[in-house]
Amino acid sequence: MPNEWQTVLDELKNFVSDMVFRTYLTNLKFQSLDENGLLTISAPTIFVINQVEKKYMDALKDALEAADFGYADIKLIVEKASNKSVVKKAEEVRSTPDYSGPRTYSTEDYNSTPIQEATSTFTPK
Repeated sequence: MPNEWQTVLDELKNFVSDMVFRTYLTNLKFQSLDENGLLTISAPTIFVINQVEKKYMDALKDALEAADFGYADIKLIVEKASNKSVVKKAEEVRSTPDYSGPRTYSTEDYNSTPIQEATSTFTPK
């Protein structure tokens, strides 16, 4: 279905500005079309999904119609992270062995008269 989906994306460019397409729609990906006509499309973030649902769903439907893409309903999902190195890096940062516990910050470095001290309460898992 990649060729048909590319046709939909090409048609979509006719219904929105180039900036909108590049910002919100270029990363929409075809996931599946089931026997009941449910078209599942993934987006990189929930923010993109919200923008598509609120502002660009009509344009998406118009592009699907213009491309003769048979569907009955649309389901938008967040694309699963495929970049394992980002997840791994986040886990490494969270479990840094040199973590020494909560830090105390003072406003003395910023003012001649200290206002208050703040204590970080972050505790790694």
